[in-house]
Amino acid sequence: MLKISAILILAGVVTLFTTYKPEIKEFLVAANELVGRVEKEEKRIASGDVDYVRKLLFDQPKAMRLPIYGGFSAAHIAAEHGQVEVLQILHKENINLEPKHKKSGYTPLVMAAMNGHINAVVFLVESGVNVKMKTRAGLTALDWAKARSHTEVIEYLESKESL
Repeated sequence: MLKISAILILAGVVTLFTTYKPEIKEFLVAANELVGRVEKEEKRIASGDVDYVRKLLFDQPKAMRLPIYGGFSAAHIAAEHGQVEVLQILHKENINLEPKHKKSGYTPLVMAAMNGHINAVVFLVESGVNVKMKTRAGLTALDWAKARSHTEVIEYLESKESL
């Protein structure tokens, strides 16, 4: 019975594709172009290309506030790669520096801490992000730093959690 259902579904897809082939092809081409553009943006943010980030903020100010990079925001990507200058630009433009990833609950602070980027951690904390915010797994940025043995980050966050 399962094989028959799969065959019927496949037949339906083939029928849809042959009936609406031009529209489907246009959609697939557009989707592929969008994915390519988003991947390019993510790489440039991760590399710390501040001129490109400024251009994105000018050209697409609303998009820079959205979680479009696999559910992560530009702030997540910059923090994950320790790109403090990008974080500073985002902060100056009032971009939220502590959005939570929908599935994991990771914040930019968690991303910076788990990757040992002390300068990004310090910048985020000094910008006012909540050091006690927890991921869906119930872990804080400090917990992640400890799990990955990032001593400098651990010491800094421990001094801030007691405040």
